Amino acid sequence: MSPGGRVLAVLSALGAASTLSALAVLCAGPVRAQAASAPSGCRSAAQCDRAGGLALKRAQVASAIHLFKREAGYAEDARDDKASERAYESLAVACLRQRDYGRALAWTQLALRIAPQSAAARHILARIEAHIGNRRRRAPIGGTYVQYAGRTYWSSLCVSKVSGDELRLRMLVYRIGAAWRQFGPAGYGDLSGKAALAGDQARYTGTGDFPSCRIELTFSPDGASLEQTGDCGFGYGVRAAGHFERIDTADGPDCGEHRLP
Repeated sequence: MSPGGRVLAVLSALGAASTLSALAVLCAGPVRAQAASAPSGCRSAAQCDRAGGLALKRAQVASAIHLFKREAGYAEDARDDKASERAYESLAVACLRQRDYGRALAWTQLALRIAPQSAAARHILARIEAHIGNRRRRAPIGGTYVQYAGRTYWSSLCVSKVSGDELRLRMLVYRIGAAWRQFGPAGYGDLSGKAALAGDQARYTGTGDFPSCRIELTFSPDGASLEQTGDCGFGYGVRAAGHFERIDTADGPDCGEHRLP
């Protein structure tokens, strides 16, 4: 079966049987880095794919997600784009089974980055957009934004509006190394504070030990673009930069690991 074949079959089975509800809140509580885990007996991308597919058929969605995450890690280690695409699409489908559109969107965007014409990923994206697309476009600045760090880890930015010209934010950014299975991220940065807001742009200015830290944020309905200058006290090789995809519109200053992809 092609990389998206099983995914499309599962989506078809879900079909009208799924009554999709509101986007789950993805911003709550403190975050700590934690390596992806999975049931034993899954030691390659292919094995994890088969085991995850079986778990999904049995409606063991949490186990399926663990297995598909492990599949993604093996696929990325092997630099196998086809296997990575399959794992991301499977994760998106599993999140749809939980009616968790934010996480489903994040994984779908990863699959489309590898294969922009993927029929399975485009079908998943259409279903997600039908339920959260307008909500994202109409919502004011605020919510949860994520950027893929690799090996199933996500850097995160959670934003809430304090006033007309001020935001409160919490940011966790990661760098993944070769020994990620044993030790988790090779480096990380953890930053929280307030940022001055003007229109769709905000600036965070460091204080205390890191007065040179500047992070410029430009918001759009679908995400935020970040640019860092100066020393923000992050780990070696870790920076807050690039595009972060918006996966939730609920205000919240903290990023909850249990609600991230």
